[in-house]
Amino acid sequence: MGKDYKALFTQSENVELPQGLLGSVLVRVRLEQKKSARRELVFVGSTAVGSIIAIVPAFSYFVTSFFQSSFYQYLSLAWSEGSGALAFWKEISMSLAESLPIFSITVFLFILVVLLWSVARTTRNIKTGFLTA
Repeated sequence: MGKDYKALFTQSENVELPQGLLGSVLVRVRLEQKKSARRELVFVGSTAVGSIIAIVPAFSYFVTSFFQSSFYQYLSLAWSEGSGALAFWKEISMSLAESLPIFSITVFLFILVVLLWSVARTTRNIKTGFLTA
């Protein structure tokens, strides 16, 4: 079996490649990259638009839950009462941890990360699909 491979590779050295083959292959690869970038642009662009639309209600939900959870009141208590806050720092820190609106923070940060990711991918796909030669 090994001799067959040797014979195959020794015969391939004598083969002449057509003129311009490399150029035509590279042009075809570039066209496929552009088509792929344009297809991905549809998905990622719609994700960017959706996350732009979703960031406003997510931020509103975050702010509303922040003030409804009394987190702001516990935080202002910790800052305004210096000596009293130091005496009861464990209780105040536990109250802060319990009242933190974790779900709304998570939703807002998730949508923000999706927005940043999709905007970055959209700009890359626009550059690849339309602006490069």
